[in-house]
Amino acid sequence: MLAAAVSTANEALAPAIKENACECYRVIQPQHPHQCQLCHRKISACLYTNNLQHKITLQAYEINELKKELHACELEKRKQDLDFQTLHSKYSAILDTMSEVQYQKEQADRELEDLSARLFEEANNMVASEKKKRVQLQNKLELTEDQLVNERTQLQELKSRMESLNRINRASSYFDSESEGEETEKARDVLSIENSNHSSFFYYTRPQIVLPPAQQSEYITQCEKEDIEPCLGFGNPESRMCVKVMMEYMLHKPCFIEHITLDVAKSIASPINATSSAYYRPLWERWSELECASCGRKTSLKQPFAQKFYRFRLVEEDDWLLIDHDCRNRLVAVCDFYSFIRNIQLGLYQNRSLHDLYQENVQLRLKMFYSRYVYRKGHDTNDI
Repeated sequence: MLAAAVSTANEALAPAIKENACECYRVIQPQHPHQCQLCHRKISACLYTNNLQHKITLQAYEINELKKELHACELEKRKQDLDFQTLHSKYSAILDTMSEVQYQKEQADRELEDLSARLFEEANNMVASEKKKRVQLQNKLELTEDQLVNERTQLQELKSRMESLNRINRASSYFDSESEGEETEKARDVLSIENSNHSSFFYYTRPQIVLPPAQQSEYITQCEKEDIEPCLGFGNPESRMCVKVMMEYMLHKPCFIEHITLDVAKSIASPINATSSAYYRPLWERWSELECASCGRKTSLKQPFAQKFYRFRLVEEDDWLLIDHDCRNRLVAVCDFYSFIRNIQLGLYQNRSLHDLYQENVQLRLKMFYSRYVYRKGHDTNDI
């Protein structure tokens, strides 16, 4: 650039120099302006100019290199800025995730505390419930033991009275006079009933024997509580047979009981599907075997021939229910007792003595008692 400027200045001054006939033209050649025409050496000013031009060229190169490095640094800085923004975004996302995890952890801790509190509360309630059930079962066991003792005492009392009645009957055979025998029998009837403490069962008048209505008779209420209700409980405290409904039906008319074969027993609908006035059926039960509808005792289909099967219903509109031999004996004993009560109420026993009626009453109560406690194979309460 400097050389071009010098050459331009020389060209501008050339006409004037020529006109003045400068001595420079003798030394400087137009073809070689940097070299002396006389000694053929380079002029010092030109050398300085060349050095400056060389330095300028080097500095320009260095400037270009520095610009390139600056541009590379700017690119690197932009890249680092992008990386920083990316890292910042990731860091923010990680912070959000950690905050969410911390929140969930705190929420899980709270739920765990709540569940632990509920668990302890339920455990305490279960323990209290079990204690309460245990106390109730203990009380029920004691009550059952007391009832068993009373039943045994009553059985012994009934046996002793039966023996005394048998002795009285044997003694009465020695009387020759029929009138004396009738008077003795009447006295024995009155004495036996008075000694039995059951005069509330029936009272005797000259023309007929009268039985109070069952709902008003203290003795029948006592029999229902001591004999009939335990019989219709079928030895299973969880039996779903409606005892009160059965007692109400049997008091007015007998129920239907039939002996059936195994094939008929299989064809009887399970109690879950049957319609019966005496049976309560929850919806969630499913019966898969031959099962007595009264006591719940199951009979295996692999060995069914050792069992006798019966079917039972209160009224003709009900479906048949499958029962076993022991439950059939209980039902028969209760039906016989209620039939005896109905016959007295209808006046069918006016030709019988008070002593005979009382003996039959005792026999029927014994029959209900034995139907509950006798389970020997092949034993039937009809033999009692």
